[in-house]
Order: sequence, then structure tokens, then C-alpha cells
Amino acid sequence: MRSTLLPDYAATIRYLEDLTVRPLLSREEAGLKRINALLAALDHPERAFTTIPVAGTTGKGSTTTMAATILREAGHRTGSFTSPHLQSYRERIAIGGVPIDEAMWVSLLNRVLPILERMETNELPGYSSGRAAFLEVLWAMACLAFVERGVRYAVVETGLGGRLDPTSANTAGVAAITNVSLDHVERLGYTVEAIALEKAGLIKHGQHVVSAASQSAMRVIRASCERQDATLWEVGDSGAIQIRPQGDDPEAMISILTPLRLHSDLRLGLKGAHQRLNAACAVGAIDALVTRTGVQVPPVAVAAGLAASRFHGRLEAIGERPQVLLDGAHNAAGAAALAAALRTLYAGRRIVLLLGILGDKDLKAIAGQLAPLAAAIVVSEPPWKSRAGFAAAVATEAKAYCSRVEEQDDPAAALQRARELIANDDDLIVVAGSLYLVGAIRDLLDPTALEANNW
Repeated sequence: MRSTLLPDYAATIRYLEDLTVRPLLSREEAGLKRINALLAALDHPERAFTTIPVAGTTGKGSTTTMAATILREAGHRTGSFTSPHLQSYRERIAIGGVPIDEAMWVSLLNRVLPILERMETNELPGYSSGRAAFLEVLWAMACLAFVERGVRYAVVETGLGGRLDPTSANTAGVAAITNVSLDHVERLGYTVEAIALEKAGLIKHGQHVVSAASQSAMRVIRASCERQDATLWEVGDSGAIQIRPQGDDPEAMISILTPLRLHSDLRLGLKGAHQRLNAACAVGAIDALVTRTGVQVPPVAVAAGLAASRFHGRLEAIGERPQVLLDGAHNAAGAAALAAALRTLYAGRRIVLLLGILGDKDLKAIAGQLAPLAAAIVVSEPPWKSRAGFAAAVATEAKAYCSRVEEQDDPAAALQRARELIANDDDLIVVAGSLYLVGAIRDLLDPTALEANNW
């Protein structure tokens, strides 16, 4: 039993990272018992605000960001919970669009700590599921933060799946599922249908659900909504939510039609044609919230929120000559979206690709999407020791498409080498394959972003 509280931010990070390597009951065995017990011991802070959960294989972070920004533009006290982080764990819990500070982070974890210790030794009455998982701890901290700071609405990105994700411990009346494709197959299932069922597991009785999934995944989501007597708003050409381009340019304005109203002349702050589907999910979720609760979100707030949305590490351009483009692209669908954006938004630019992929990802599919677009590739290791170590395998996949492929494990050295491979000032360095690699490179390029509230 720990005799003292954690003294500072560095100590909290050591505690959390140590937590991830200690024995843990499996997701299937534990279900939601751990998070329910933890939140109950904290007097159920998750019941004090309205949650909008967002699940999906890709786009859930962007959708979360857009929905939260719209609510802020409408004047509502709004929090967000996202994962993973890029430069600081504190990014995961944001209020008013700004990550919480170190002092609050330390205070929150110390409030949870005595309960975590009792859980680990099964000393909580009626509890026997052992220590809490990493994301369970963070979700409990986020709930406390939102209550302490008077948050009315929290837009929450699920960590993995939906059915057993700790964030499904909420009282949400609206949920969004952006899309479904193969990712985390060893934990969620080896077919799109199995993964869709996991993500649809967050759907609660009587909810409004918004989704841009397609084909077999949408069929699974429809069936889940029917079982839960939930109202489903599908995004699509003939769906309840429709996207109407206002021009041929991929960055042109769009209109979004929902069952509540038509939003015209919308310009997205997030780049890439794929963000249109994410924007439709965000706007649909907001309009579903308005429909259910009557909360005031005027059309001008929707337009302003979409235009003001920024999500670091997703088609984020930093600097000039050479410009560095950061995009996680950490699964096959994300890599395909990045490749499409490079072909349209950055057509004609010579690309030096800085690529790093974690070992539990689809190396072949990600490399196959991105490597053909590169004139030169530097393969590096994302800074996650237990899941890294696959640079040689990534390089082998990349060499099938690009004749100039080098390996440099250290991200800082890899960035320097990518700069050396620049042929002229108009070349583009693209950092992709892992959000952890993107975060490490962003920290090199803009190390004081959080402290300057440049987030």
C-alpha cells in the first residue's frame, strides 16, 4: 500500500506507465466491472454532465474535436477526452479546448489513487476484479475534472471498440460511430462485422446514433439500433444525413443536411476530403442533441465550430521550406486517407516520407498506401518500446515501392536525415505511420505548444 501521494507530474507519469506492465484481468473477464466500481467509489461523477461518445476505426478524434468546438462556439462549457496523446498525457483531458495543467492532473490522480490501491488488493466491498486498467484510470480522472470545472457537455473519443471501453460508463443520449474497418483485429475481431459489433456495443436503449459506416458494418449497426430501440441517422447519399459539395475543389464549402435542419456554406478547418464524413457525423451528433434536449446551438455556431476546428497530427503542416506534414495514418484506412490527400492537396510536390509503424499494425497495408508516393523514405521507430522494433520489416515493405529507403531508429536523427534528403525548398517531409512518432516529431518542431496554449 502506498503511504504517500504522488508529489508531481513526473511521478504520476511513472505511476501510470508502470501500471500498464502489471498483471491485469482480461477485458472479457472484467467487462465494465472495474470502471463501474471505480466511478461508484467516486460517487459517480460521470452522471453530472452530458456525454457524447464517438467511436470508429478512423476519424473519431477529428469528429470529437469538431463536435466539441461547435458546442464551445455555442457558448457551452465543454470538455473533451481523446487518445492517444501526441506530446503530453494532459492533452487527453481538455476543457474549453485547452489541456488541463500539471497541477490539476496531479490532483486528479491523487484523488483516484486510494481507490486504485483498494481495487488492486480487492478490498472494495463486493469487488474482485483486481487493478484498474490505464484508460479506466484516465476516464475517471476526466470525469472528476469535468465536474470540478463545471463542464456541461463532454465529447468523448472511445479508446478501443465500444462495448467494453471504459468511456461506455456514461449516461449518453447521443452517440456517433464514424466508420468501421480492420484494426486491432486481435482484440476486436478479424472481420469488419465483428469489429462493428464491438463498436456498436456502446449503443444504449433509446439513444440517437449517428454513423458514417458502410455496407456490412452499417448493417450490424442498424441491427444493434433496432435491438436497443435507438434512432439511427445514417450519413450517405440517401441517408438521414447528407453531404452536398458546393464546388469541385476538395477544400470547397459544403452543405450538411440533417433531419433537423440544413447547414449551408460550411468550410472545414481540418484538411482532406475524408473530413467531410467526420464533419457530417459531428454535425449530426450536435443536431441529435438539439433534437433530444432542446439545447441551443444556432447554425452560426455550427459553421464557426467547423471552421475553427484544429486537430494536431492530422494533416497538420508545420514550417516552410521545407514544410513538414504530420499525419498519424496509423492503420490502413488512415493511410488511404492520407494518400488521397497527398494526391489532391499536395499534387506535384516531391515527398520525403518519415515512416514509423508499431508492430501490431498492418505494416504491409500502410506502407503500400504511402511508400509509392515518396521519392525517398526514412524508416524510424515510434517511441513505444514494447510495440516498436519493426523498422526493418517496415523498410522491407517500403522497398517494394521506393528505391531509396533508409533506416534511422531515433526520431530526432530520422528527422535530420529526412531534411538532408530534401532536394529543393518545395519538397514536403511527411511524417506518418504512428501517432506516437508524430508526437515525438511534433515535440521537436514545437516543444512548447501546450504551455503556450497553442493547442
